Amino acid sequence: MKSAEICLRSAVEKWFATAPVRITRFKWSGVGQSRSVRVEARFSSRALSIVFFKHEDGAWRVFPPDGRRPAMGFYRNVELPKS
Repeated sequence: MKSAEICLRSAVEKWFATAPVRITRFKWSGVGQSRSVRVEARFSSRALSIVFFKHEDGAWRVFPPDGRRPAMGFYRNVELPKS
């Protein structure tokens, strides 16, 4: 299966099967930027939401594209003493 052939509808059907769904949020950050859609389905008294991210190859997946993932780090802003 080619990843570029995974359209949003196919990705939603894969995760939610035949459950009725609705889009609860979409975000387009501009040309070449991140795109995401949150889809929600109700099961009995509970709701399930999944966020789908569009990748550079055109595929929609449940994880963000590389380079857009949250990351933590630190930088040392002091100079070390010279020996």
